[in-house]
Amino acid sequence: MLGHPPQVIRDAAPDAGFCGVVVARIAADVIDAVEGRLPLREAMLVDLACGTGSAALAAASRGARVTTVDFTPNLIAIGAHRADVAGRSLTWVTADASDTGLPRPVIRRSGLEYGDHIR
Repeated sequence: MLGHPPQVIRDAAPDAGFCGVVVARIAADVIDAVEGRLPLREAMLVDLACGTGSAALAAASRGARVTTVDFTPNLIAIGAHRADVAGRSLTWVTADASDTGLPRPVIRRSGLEYGDHIR
């Protein structure tokens, strides 16, 4: 794991408790791995089953244009609030990931998907 300093993780998820901090750390590591393969500045990303948006916020902080999708309105509201506090602009969508119209191969259990190839 690439790892991030504890202060970075606390800043990413200040009110999330231990589980949220762990999720934020994993999300940051996932975004590190994605950025190692795909430049994120101006990349269009879709974060399926985004929850409160840890991965989406990490990607947006690196210049990605992010659309999030989650089935749970409360999680979307928390994520949108976190984005506002962080000064990030993301598109938040409450929907079932299987109803997004995205091709089936794009919807995976891992959640985060990158989609410059999606038009």
